[in-house]
Amino acid sequence: MNRFIPSKINELKEYTPDNGTYTIRADANESPSLPSPELMAELEDSLRSLAFNRYPDSPASGLVNAFTDYYGLPRGCAVAGNGSDELISIIESSFLCAGDVLVVADPDFSMYEFYAGISGVETAAYEKGDGFGIDLDSLLGLCREKKAKMVMMSNPCNPTGVALDAADVMSFVRRADCLVVIDEAYMDFCTSRSSVLSEAPATENLIVLKTLSKAFGMASLRCGFAVSNRDIIGAVGKVKSPYNVNSFTQAAGTAVLRRKAEAESKRKEIIEERKRLYTELKKITEGFPVRVFPSETNFVLLKPGGKSREIFDLLLERSIKIRYMGDYLRITAAGRRDDDEILNSLAAIFSQVYGS
Repeated sequence: MNRFIPSKINELKEYTPDNGTYTIRADANESPSLPSPELMAELEDSLRSLAFNRYPDSPASGLVNAFTDYYGLPRGCAVAGNGSDELISIIESSFLCAGDVLVVADPDFSMYEFYAGISGVETAAYEKGDGFGIDLDSLLGLCREKKAKMVMMSNPCNPTGVALDAADVMSFVRRADCLVVIDEAYMDFCTSRSSVLSEAPATENLIVLKTLSKAFGMASLRCGFAVSNRDIIGAVGKVKSPYNVNSFTQAAGTAVLRRKAEAESKRKEIIEERKRLYTELKKITEGFPVRVFPSETNFVLLKPGGKSREIFDLLLERSIKIRYMGDYLRITAAGRRDDDEILNSLAAIFSQVYGS
């Protein structure tokens, strides 16, 4: 072991995305849709007009303004990042110090704890129950017990698909004596009143994260946003890297956000397909020891009775990639044709592994 590599890096469990090639990919919660021909033409024009020899606009003003306009937010309440992952890392490393406590939920997005480990921040996990709900009073108690400086969680949750009510979340935020970061990466798929995005600009201790990777179908751009009050956004702007969002992402993201009707149509299609995937999964699992969880995201979570690895591997033999998560399997709504192939394959596999 190289003596110059600190223990905090040696002890990290590396996050290693699968870049393999499969006939169907339903593992990364990506959108099944490509840009429309009209949007693609606009993106091509943007690429041709870029000044490749110049640095990008450091505050990404046009992009950020397009984002705030899209969601009806006041100007000056948002900052752009190279994916919301960069913003998670910046917020944790800048607002927390070594030895501070970050409270997370379990299960939730693993990168919250990953970035905390790099910064020497301690994490305390709130363990979710069988239905993956969160008792916010208990969560508040844990924050107070651990003297937490920050709590970070996704809503709706990745990987469970469960959404918390907005009024309940805001009640928690107002009672918490710490910074609260709510990751709303999947909120555009949520059909219940769960978003607290509009509350963030006027709330002292709330940051909301958003992304273009999911509902907007622009995962390759790596573009995310943090929304909060002007003081916090100013602080994030101070500590982020200059020119952190490249020029093409700024131009492309702005174009995507200005085509609101197109984005809305794509979002609604994915919601309907997720609903169909859930309904059909309930049908084909009837009679088998498989639990299908309701979802407010673009994926559905399954808990096969002790057979998750076997089912995962049998799908791989058919060149179908979903997400293996120990006792659970997560399936992205991948579009009607691919979802039908997944459903037909799972129906046959369930009969095979559990018996007819």
